[in-house]
Amino acid sequence: MKFDDVKLIFYQHIHRRYHRHCRELFVQLICLYLNIKPAYLFDLFPFSIEEMRNLLVSLSSYLSFRSVILKYSLNDLVIMNSSQLTKLIGPSTSVLIIDLDTMLTTDHHPMLDKVKSHLSWINTRQNEQLDFDNETNEEWSNLIQSLNHTTVFGYVLGYPLIYFYFSTPEMNITTLRNFRLYVKINDNTDEILLYSFSCPIHININDKQIDSIVSNFFSSLSAIMNENQMIKSYRLDTQIKEQSSWCL
Repeated sequence: MKFDDVKLIFYQHIHRRYHRHCRELFVQLICLYLNIKPAYLFDLFPFSIEEMRNLLVSLSSYLSFRSVILKYSLNDLVIMNSSQLTKLIGPSTSVLIIDLDTMLTTDHHPMLDKVKSHLSWINTRQNEQLDFDNETNEEWSNLIQSLNHTTVFGYVLGYPLIYFYFSTPEMNITTLRNFRLYVKINDNTDEILLYSFSCPIHININDKQIDSIVSNFFSSLSAIMNENQMIKSYRLDTQIKEQSSWCL
């Protein structure tokens, strides 16, 4: 499938001023369809949950995956491939949690149990509804208020390293290792940033453990991407950054 096959659908649903973003959105949806990522945090331009659902319905004959749309706030719209829910809920998905309050790491945390319970709630209701809007669904709104959204997004988006904190940490200049996975599909000359996650450089954090986790993450994705002819190339880039605020 090429973008030219579906560009009119994108242009019909998206305002002209945002047409320059359509190819990137197309690639992100392709990667959801191919199970290269479980979910996508959409932030390219203003777009309502209803507009996104209408676009996905129109694309369904080309991208035939069952999607769930989760709205956590005005600017936080998550599109999920529902086939990934069972995997995320189960024990097979392993992540390393970085506690920003203590700068300690763990592979298990009470907040992770809450996130999985949150996903189980979605899973039991996806046959009844596919879209969860915090502005119109009171039950959904109440449910997400008790969650740390940074932890939720990191886990749902499939990152191997995710953050947790009880309160907003001090925004001091902090040195981070930033890992960025780029992908290029056959129909697109530009690379698209598919994953971006960071790890603070700190005496409490074992760099070799981080390297091993990221290497396993990249190897697992490489196996999936190598099997699909739509993926032209991909690469993992690592940068050291002085960051004034925490990023996923």
